[in-house]
Amino acid sequence: MAFVGMDTDLATSQAATLNSQGVDGVQALISQLDSLVAQISDNWKGTDSANFASEWTSSHRTNLMNVHSALVDFHTRFNQNIQDQIATSAS
Repeated sequence: MAFVGMDTDLATSQAATLNSQGVDGVQALISQLDSLVAQISDNWKGTDSANFASEWTSSHRTNLMNVHSALVDFHTRFNQNIQDQIATSAS
C-alpha cells in the first residue's frame, strides 16, 4: 500500500525553514532595501531622486510586502495542515 499522509516531523522542520528563509528573509530584504533607498536618497537630491524613492515606496516595497503577507498566510496554512495531520494520526 502506498504511503498516504505526512511525515509531521519533517514537515515541522520544513515549516521552520519556510519561516526563517521565506517569511523572515523577505522581511529582512525589505528592511535592507529600505535602508539602501534611504542612503541613495541622502546622496542624490532632486526630482529624479524623489521619483526614485517614491517608486520604491509606492510600488516595489508594496509588492514585496504583498509577497511577505502571502508567505505568512502560506506558512500559517502549512502549520495548520501539520496540526491537522497530527490530530488525525492520533485518532
